Amino acid sequence: MRSSRSGVIVRAGPTVRSAIYTAAMRSDIAAQLEQALNRLMLPRNRGALCAPVIAAAPDGVDAQTYPVLDALARSGPTTAARLAEQIGIDRSGASRYADRLEALGLLVRSIDPRDARATRLSLTVEGERLIADLNGVLADHLHELIAHWPRGQAEALVDGIERLLQAAAPAAAPSRQHAISAVARPSPTSPEVVKERHPATG
Repeated sequence: MRSSRSGVIVRAGPTVRSAIYTAAMRSDIAAQLEQALNRLMLPRNRGALCAPVIAAAPDGVDAQTYPVLDALARSGPTTAARLAEQIGIDRSGASRYADRLEALGLLVRSIDPRDARATRLSLTVEGERLIADLNGVLADHLHELIAHWPRGQAEALVDGIERLLQAAAPAAAPSRQHAISAVARPSPTSPEVVKERHPATG
C-alpha cells in the first residue's frame, strides 16, 4: 500500500509486493554475508582455521610461505610476477618468500623457456610432497569442523564460495596483441572501408 501525490491510496499488487519482499531478502542476505566474510578474514579466525597446518609444517614454512607453496602446486612452474598476482601480494614479497623456500630445498629457480630474461619458480619433489601433506592436514581439520553439519550444507558452502570467487574475479585484460589489432583495425565508416564496399563506377 502506498500514497500517490494526489493523496489517493494505491494498493500494491501481488507482483509488486513479491518484488519488494525479494529485494529486501537479498539485501538482508548480502548484509549477513558481508558480516560473515569480514569475520572470516580477521587474522585471528584465519589463523585458527590454518593453525593445524602451521603446527605440522617444518621450520621456515609459516602463514606467509604456505600460500606460496599451495599456489605453485596448483599453477605449476611460473614466474615471481605471475605468482604474486595469483596470491595477491607484490612481486618483491613473492621473491622474498621464494628465497626462504629455496633455502629449505622446497623450491628451485630456472630460466623461463618462454622468456630467457625471466626466472621460473617450481616446487622440488620435497616441496610437492610437503604441500600435499599440509593440504591433507587442512582437509582433515575442516572435515572435523563440518562433520556434524546438516546434510548438504557443506556442499552448498563450497558451491557458494566458488560462485563468489568467480563473480569477484577481475576480468582478464585483453592481450597486448589483441589491443594493437583493435586499434589498427579500420573503422566501418572510414573512407577506405566505404570505398571498398561501394567502389566507384564508370
